[in-house]
Amino acid sequence: MLKHCLITLCCLLPLFAGPAITFEKMEHDFGTIDKGDKVTHDFKFTNSGDAVLEISDVKASCGCTTVKPDKASYQPGESGVIPVTFNSSRFSGNITKTVTVTSNDSSEPKKVLRIKTFIATELDISPNFVSIPDVPRNGDVVTREVKISSRQLDNLEISEIKSTDDFVKLEGVRVNDKEWKIIASVKGSDIPADRQSAQAQIAFKTNGEKVKEGFFRVHARIAQPVHATPRSVFFFNSKKGEARETTITLTPKQNQEFKVLESKSDVGFVSTEVQDDIDGVKKLKVRLTESAKEGKFQGKITLKTDLETMPELVIPIRGSVN
Repeated sequence: MLKHCLITLCCLLPLFAGPAITFEKMEHDFGTIDKGDKVTHDFKFTNSGDAVLEISDVKASCGCTTVKPDKASYQPGESGVIPVTFNSSRFSGNITKTVTVTSNDSSEPKKVLRIKTFIATELDISPNFVSIPDVPRNGDVVTREVKISSRQLDNLEISEIKSTDDFVKLEGVRVNDKEWKIIASVKGSDIPADRQSAQAQIAFKTNGEKVKEGFFRVHARIAQPVHATPRSVFFFNSKKGEARETTITLTPKQNQEFKVLESKSDVGFVSTEVQDDIDGVKKLKVRLTESAKEGKFQGKITLKTDLETMPELVIPIRGSVN
């Protein structure tokens, strides 16, 4: 009879005895807060085991700060809190952050707590980076719109829209009391012929109390119906009186036929010659002649084509003669 009772008692005992950390809840949602707010929540826990609980580490992810509990050891049945503070000054939109608590709970030595929030900003810019990958070299205009809005201002005002580069033209248009759009227009002909891309930062003034100026960037890249490989010519460490030669492969996209109407180098001792090849691919022979002078030099090769979308292709030249 006694043996039977002992067996029954053993079956009723937990398989794993020892300390156990149990939180009232593992996640807390702060709801909507304003950018710049600091918010704090106490995660309450209890040692639900039958041995002393030891908390050895509390580590927060980026943006959170936390302090360890008042003490490291907790008797069975004893409770404590882990305070977590989140600083929203560097974030916006939907955010989830974690806090990892390490203890001697053998069943789960690392427990991950989560905080969630939506950070409302006085000014929302969408997108804050505008990419325009295929701008034709002709006079066609490519436009993109950037939405500027505010949840907090009753009547948003945008003024003094400026660009760090003239290749992009800007126009501000009011949509309603809380929203504007800035229209960015780009023409390939406004990007210097020796550049295949251009980038500008756009700045504008607002009537906000916290955010008085907004920014976004525009990056434009010239469409390349013909791809040059390599993109530049290098003749460094050339010997005086000796000629050198290299080849540039001109490959059209989607087997598009094209003609090179003229090839010209602005470096007097660099000559060029275009040769047709199979499948519409052309070879550009670039030759550094024996008349090259000592010293460093740089310039460009300009190819005029019959393509409306790329009337010119510019290939930089750099080198030195010793």
